[in-house]
Amino acid sequence: MATGLECQREQERDRGGDDATRTAAIDFAATWERLADTGALDCWTPDEDRAYWREHADSYGERFPDGSGSSPEPEALETIRSAVSEDDSVLELGPGTGRYTVEIAPLVDRVTAVDYSQAMLDQLRERLEAADITNVDTVSGRWPTVDVAPHDVVVTAWTMYSQREVARALEALVTATRKTLVVVDGLGAVPPHSRHLAEIRGEERTGQASRVLLLAGVLEELDVHADYSVEPAVREHIDVSPEAIARGLVGSDVDDATVTELVARLEPDLERVEREEQTYETSDDGTSTDDRWRYRYEIPAGILCWHRPELETEHTR
Repeated sequence: MATGLECQREQERDRGGDDATRTAAIDFAATWERLADTGALDCWTPDEDRAYWREHADSYGERFPDGSGSSPEPEALETIRSAVSEDDSVLELGPGTGRYTVEIAPLVDRVTAVDYSQAMLDQLRERLEAADITNVDTVSGRWPTVDVAPHDVVVTAWTMYSQREVARALEALVTATRKTLVVVDGLGAVPPHSRHLAEIRGEERTGQASRVLLLAGVLEELDVHADYSVEPAVREHIDVSPEAIARGLVGSDVDDATVTELVARLEPDLERVEREEQTYETSDDGTSTDDRWRYRYEIPAGILCWHRPELETEHTR
């Protein structure tokens, strides 16, 4: 499987360009920092990140197809499964509510889950206890300054948005990897609701820069040549009404007219959710709480997988 940078080099050769000169002219780490500063990567500061998860940690799992937050991207999960064995240790950076953690833990000896959001670690611990998973150690700390030992396999999914100094963060991940490193992140696609909201406001909304391709470039600069693949990542939002979904997407400070217009534009992607057990309770505004609506969409996810060179033969047989 060709890496993203190898594909780029092939294209340059086809155009008659000097491969070494052209690729050397791209400073991927500096480009990441510049785009992060301009907002083109949708990167957050640590304070913004912590504040967001304090507010949304308890409902984060509802964004995934089974509503429990335990639905990792299938191809990414298969990549991890093929890399681990029952005697392995796994380091997971940014486990969130544990949608990868609960799938990985039964396959290996130990998992170390590192997150600097206490709210998300609390959610993870509750999920692990409910699933009777006892081989996961949770560590509170910010990467790459947190003190953890090297592990056989290192996994991080959708976490690099909080890393402005991305070369430092990736180099620490590589250092912590004994066998295999797996990184999952976005290609810069804008969700449908974000495009609709921009149109309603009369704004021009284009796609964000591809974080995962920039990450592949930074890894290449570190002499780490990762395989690259793409799969669709499914996201969904479920609430008591289309209006509640729209309000959850745009925030409480957006006017009612904008929310109404967004609901109208989202209508083709909204569906009523059948519930096996009807509660017949009512909320404060009189809405029946047995009503549920779902908004589902897909965004492309990029998967980077790197095996230490001395182990590549084993994984390519």
